Amino acid sequence: MSLCMRPFSLLITATFSCLLANGASSRQKRVIGGERYEKGEYPFHVSLWYMGENNPYTANTPDLHHTCGGSLIADQWVLTSGACFDDNFLPGLGNNSLWKVYLGMYAQTDAEEEAQYHRINQVFTPPEYSLSELYGDLALLKLDKPASLGTSVGIVNPNANPTCPEVDSSVNLIGWGQTQNHTYGLGSDKPNVATVSVTSVKHCQDKYMAPEIDRLFGGHLRIDDRNLCAGLPEGGVDACYGDLGSPLLANCGTDNTQVVAGISSYGYGCAKPDYPGVYTRVSSFYDWIIKTMKDN
Repeated sequence: MSLCMRPFSLLITATFSCLLANGASSRQKRVIGGERYEKGEYPFHVSLWYMGENNPYTANTPDLHHTCGGSLIADQWVLTSGACFDDNFLPGLGNNSLWKVYLGMYAQTDAEEEAQYHRINQVFTPPEYSLSELYGDLALLKLDKPASLGTSVGIVNPNANPTCPEVDSSVNLIGWGQTQNHTYGLGSDKPNVATVSVTSVKHCQDKYMAPEIDRLFGGHLRIDDRNLCAGLPEGGVDACYGDLGSPLLANCGTDNTQVVAGISSYGYGCAKPDYPGVYTRVSSFYDWIIKTMKDN
């Protein structure tokens, strides 16, 4: 992120204003302090391209259209950030026809034959979603057709365990976001993975609910047990611009399998010491996720 936020890792009107003023937004993130993961290692990783001409994230990189990340959690459903599709953040984000969904993507500039292109039929956000408070930031995308599953395209489960991950446990974040906290719009061609530690919600509240942060973010943030916070006390590892909606992965599933525990949402700059990234806690919305897919 930057002085404002990191979302296209979390988006709000105030963030966009800061983006215009500073050339960078705290709300758009990419993995900093990580390393490139191997092709096929995370076959559920989804690249979301916003093709609107007003896309600030891709303005400096016309060959890179990646805007937000996501996770394929069923053959026709992607779990991502609600802010990515909020017209109140940037006009046009709510227009499904301006988005492209790529499954099985690895290199952004050299899409392999096995990468699958999809459109979005519908976008669903939970009742708790609030852009102004940066809260409940997740969305379900129903694709135009089911994915063809195989070695390059797979499914990951959303976390159903409310007690996992625990504070101080290690979790992995993945994304195509920026690897350095430089000018907004310098995305990554290939995706990275990085390991961070879960911090307490209380620590997050102490850092992000202070009056000076309210002023920077343009409003009062809401942080509670429906959030996950993760980073390193010394900084240096974090999501960054371009990682909004990307998964935070933890071994919380049956038989200790890896699941999506968090959705990258926002933070103060990228990889700043003692400022963990803020994620939406997936287990808190698990029932809504399952019901939404079942009913639609």
